[in-house]
Amino acid sequence: MSYDFQLFRVPVGVDPMSAYEMHLGQQRARAASRHRGEDYWGSVDPLKEKMKRQLSATLIRSHPELQLSERNYVELARIKSINEDEARRRYRDLELSDLELGLQVLLFDDTAYVTLSFDPENRAKAETRLQTAWGCLMVLEREGSFSTYDSQAGKILHLDSDFEAVLQRYLSASHKVDAALRSQPM
Repeated sequence: MSYDFQLFRVPVGVDPMSAYEMHLGQQRARAASRHRGEDYWGSVDPLKEKMKRQLSATLIRSHPELQLSERNYVELARIKSINEDEARRRYRDLELSDLELGLQVLLFDDTAYVTLSFDPENRAKAETRLQTAWGCLMVLEREGSFSTYDSQAGKILHLDSDFEAVLQRYLSASHKVDAALRSQPM
């Protein structure tokens, strides 16, 4: 279980919530294509690949503990019964993680996700985790032209003013997860 932020781009002149709804529609269409066994990955766009690499480098400069995961495309191709070129086409998202903080950033062609694990026992670490994630969100919005949707709050965030409200939601959700885990039989 985690606290997740979805990032998407807002076209010029489009209301951010409308852009988010278009983003959800595109996700549903890709899921339907995947379910039908169709090719939903699309072609590799060199400009988008360059942008993802630049964003990952900027994120690492802003938070050096983030580590970029490297995929083993040979092994992935073997597991998926495809060739290596096809594996590179299909699995081109970039994953950055800070395992100590429980923070993950996923960069796709037109979207991104920032995910935080829960730690109800340590408020200071939880606040540090969210501050670090917030810094990543700021980089992604500034450098990647993204907007951030907080699915737990059901709203598009304003990073300049929503930190305290998100922190309270994050801490509350963390305690609820902890309580639920403690109530499960061992």
